[in-house]
Amino acid sequence: VQASFHDRLRRAMGGHAVLPVQGVRCVCDEAVPPEIRSLQATFLPEGRPPQEQDVLTFLQQVLVHGWAQKAWAEVDRAAGPPQLALHLVLYPPVKSVDLEVPPAWRDRVLASLSSRVPLGARFNPEAFGQALSEVIYGLVMDDAPLVDARGSGFDPATGRVRVVLREPRVASVKVEPSEGRPVDAASLEHLLAPLAHGPLRTDVLQKRVALAEYRTHLQRLRSQLVPADVALDTADLVVTPMPLPRHRVDLSLGYESNLGGQGGLVYRGLDLGFRGTELELRAARNRLQEQASLALRWPVGLAPGTGLEVRFGGWRQRIVDPVAWARPELQGGQPDSRMGVFDADLRAFVRFGNLGTGKATLDLIRRSAGFLEQGQSRSRRENAAVLGGEWDNFDHHTLPRQGLLLRGRYGLGTSESDFDPGGTFRQGYLRARGLQTFGEHVGGDLDLEWGYGENLPLDRWWAVGGPDFVLGSTTLAFLTPNFAAARIGLPVRFDAGLGLTLE
Repeated sequence: VQASFHDRLRRAMGGHAVLPVQGVRCVCDEAVPPEIRSLQATFLPEGRPPQEQDVLTFLQQVLVHGWAQKAWAEVDRAAGPPQLALHLVLYPPVKSVDLEVPPAWRDRVLASLSSRVPLGARFNPEAFGQALSEVIYGLVMDDAPLVDARGSGFDPATGRVRVVLREPRVASVKVEPSEGRPVDAASLEHLLAPLAHGPLRTDVLQKRVALAEYRTHLQRLRSQLVPADVALDTADLVVTPMPLPRHRVDLSLGYESNLGGQGGLVYRGLDLGFRGTELELRAARNRLQEQASLALRWPVGLAPGTGLEVRFGGWRQRIVDPVAWARPELQGGQPDSRMGVFDADLRAFVRFGNLGTGKATLDLIRRSAGFLEQGQSRSRRENAAVLGGEWDNFDHHTLPRQGLLLRGRYGLGTSESDFDPGGTFRQGYLRARGLQTFGEHVGGDLDLEWGYGENLPLDRWWAVGGPDFVLGSTTLAFLTPNFAAARIGLPVRFDAGLGLTLE
């Protein structure tokens, strides 16, 4: 609408709401499109004196929907009785399309343009905007959150539609301080550094953010993209860490038909003494088991992800059913025996891999084990060294959908006791689990697990079955020195609303 139209219209009306005209006509160099004719019949029908509001609404609708390049109205008194003249300048037809987009996006852009702004049809800015929005929305949903469409448009003189799409690059990662417990900004920047100097991908950002939250003990890591230059060709990724409280206590209660009432307590203390330390206290009890542990972890400055851990802990187990194979620890194989251990463990660990998904550990363990059978007690002392490693790149869903888990341990040890010769023992463990999605709702799951033991003391046998075992089985676990298991699954998932998924 021309800028001065409103004032001129008021002067022509002489202050009255109804225009002093005896008819309405469209003035256009070409045939008036049917959309505009329909709009005129709705707001400015024949036989009804036009009002200012109706005229303004008509012009606004014509321009908003892109049916005309220019539109204005005036009262024409030149020829006979005064009439309301609706002047229209239509857009020219689209004659050519010029794309300046990455090759991977070309087919997507052409498909959207051909459905909304086809060649030969009159250009429509509203439809063109919808086409661009559709493309950009699809790219964002396909993990490309930064898309720059500046430079796109239509040249009426040539009839050329031009689409320009670029991906601004992340210039740097910056950590902004927040209130609360200080965080390890250097480690945080190191974990997020691979996001800089390239295009941003949403899935990579989510993995890095989840990893940073876990490694640096954050409640949440807020992220935002800030333009780094006037041209908007680059952006800075600015993250604001929201740290976990220094002290945290988690309490859990439950009931299970075989284990009876259950209770658990976990206390975590962060940055106690100096930054990066973690103190963890765990305790749990049910009808068959009691366990407690105290662990202190702290980083070592040799490399990011390197640290030491000291752990003291123990557990006590009721053995309800007889052990399947005779053992000197429980000679009579009587049910309702008891077994308990106390461990002192020194662990060194280092993380590696593109996302820190790999971890290698070395444990030096001193164990004291005790066995009680029909009022007779026996004890054993053990020393062991265990080398372990794992690779876990599962995605960060509550129920992972895709990825690979490889985990292995191998240990050597010696034992001495007051009831058998003892000697050297060996122990090994391997697990391989792969998850793959075959669509939004269906996936595949293959899980292989193997445990090996040679001359193992009873307290190091594998508990096959029970809540911690890959196959589940019964809660009353079966003790064995060797086992192998395989599980094949076909997970089916349904969205339950509120961001929840059922599997």
